[in-house]
Amino acid sequence: MFREHMMNFLEAAVVFLLLTNAVSVLAATSAIRLLHAFAGARREPTFIERKLGLVLGRTAQSRDGLNVSTFGPGSSEVAR
Repeated sequence: MFREHMMNFLEAAVVFLLLTNAVSVLAATSAIRLLHAFAGARREPTFIERKLGLVLGRTAQSRDGLNVSTFGPGSSEVAR
């Protein structure tokens, strides 16, 4: 019985540490972005950021009932 309790505790400790590590990475990333915004530093978005922007933009447009297939991914126009 003690062994099962110890295993459950260790598993919970690992999950807690992973979650706190993820939160600290998010906090550091947002702080860096905030500092770059205040400094006025402009940078080219990375490949992953461009892909996420396209995917998130398409899902937001499809939720609004917009037809995205009429125009290409670089187009700023949207058909209704």
